[in-house]
Amino acid sequence: MEDQALGFEEIRPYVDAEVPQVMAEVTQRQTFALLMGYLYPDTPPSTIAEQMSAVKSVEEFQHTYISHAVLKIVKESISELSHSGFEDLDPNQSYLFISNHRDIILDSALLNLIRYELGHPTTLIAIGDNLLITPLITDLMKLNKSFIVHRNPPRTQAYAYSLRLAKFIQQRITQDGESVWLAQRNGRTKDGVDQTQPSLLKMLQLAFEDKTLAEGFRDLRIVPMAISYELEPCDYLKAEELVCRESGKGYDKNDREAIIKGIRDPKGRVHLAAGQPLDREIMAIPDSQTRNDWLKALANEIDKAIFSLYHRWPIQYVAHDLLHDSSAYQAKYTDDDIAQFQQHLKRQLGKSEFSAEAMREMILRIYSGMIPNAQ
Repeated sequence: MEDQALGFEEIRPYVDAEVPQVMAEVTQRQTFALLMGYLYPDTPPSTIAEQMSAVKSVEEFQHTYISHAVLKIVKESISELSHSGFEDLDPNQSYLFISNHRDIILDSALLNLIRYELGHPTTLIAIGDNLLITPLITDLMKLNKSFIVHRNPPRTQAYAYSLRLAKFIQQRITQDGESVWLAQRNGRTKDGVDQTQPSLLKMLQLAFEDKTLAEGFRDLRIVPMAISYELEPCDYLKAEELVCRESGKGYDKNDREAIIKGIRDPKGRVHLAAGQPLDREIMAIPDSQTRNDWLKALANEIDKAIFSLYHRWPIQYVAHDLLHDSSAYQAKYTDDDIAQFQQHLKRQLGKSEFSAEAMREMILRIYSGMIPNAQ
C-alpha cells in the first residue's frame, strides 16, 4: 500500500504475491523457449515451464533459476571469479552499494551471486528502462529484484521522477532493511576511467527532507564496490562509440547486442571488491561548503575508494606501455602477457570496420584507464 501511495508501483520489483501470475505469463512469452534452450540445453522448455509454474517467491526464483544462469555464464566466459571484502560486511545490515559499471548485466549479477554464496541477502538492482527491450526481459528483471530508472523522463516531470527514485531507494534501505546496487554513473564506463557523477548524489539527497547531507548519506550506509574484468566486456563496441564521439559522428548503440556480447564473450579473470561503509569519510566533509561542493567532495571520496579497490591485471599494464610507447610498468607483466594481449587486440580489431589505428588507440586507452597516472 505504501509503495502505491508514494508512486512506486511503476518502478518497483515484483513481490512474492505476484510471482505465480508472472511466472505463468513468462512461460508463454515468445522467446521463452529460445532462452531456456540456451540455459538448459538438455531439458525441454516445456519441462522448465512446468517447473517454473511451481515457483512461489522471488527468493525461490533467484535460488533456482537466476543463480543457475549466472553460474553458467561464469563457467562459460570467466576463467576465474574472485572477491574480497564482502565477508566483512554484516549480513543483517542493509547497504547502498555504489559501484563502477562495466557490463550491463553482469556487474550486479556477480555481486548477487557472491552475496548468495556467502549467505547474505541479494540486493535490489537499479536498471535503466532503455534495457527493458522485451516483455520477457522486463519480467525476468523485475523477478530478479530490479527496479526501474527512467533515463529520459519528460522534462516537466524530471524532478518528480528523481524524487520518487530517491524516496524508493531510501525507504528500501532505511526502513525495509534491503540493500541496493547503484552504478556510480549513468550507463557503463566506456573509457576505462571510473568516476562518480555528482548528479547521482544530487538525486539521492532529494529524499533527505530535514536531514543534513551528512546525516542523510550516512543513513544510506554507502559501500564502495569495484568490479575488475581482465578482458573488458564489449571493449571493441565501446571503442567504436568513443571513436565516433571524438570525431563528432553519431553512433547507433545496440543495447541488445551489448547485453548478449557481455554475457557470452570471454572475460578472463574477474574480481569484485567491497570496501567498508564510508561513514567516517562522509562525516569528515565540512558542512560549511555549498551543496554542490559537498556532493562533489563525496563523489571524490567514492572515486578514491573505488580506485583503491580496483584490481589491475597484467594486460592493463601492457596496454599502458603500448599506448605510451614506454616500459614504465614492465615489471608488472611477462612476455606471455604481452603476447596474450596482442592476440586479443588483433581479434577485436578484426571485428570492426572502423580505422584500425583509431580503434587500437581507443582500446589501449580503455584498458589502461585505471592504471595510476595513465589518464
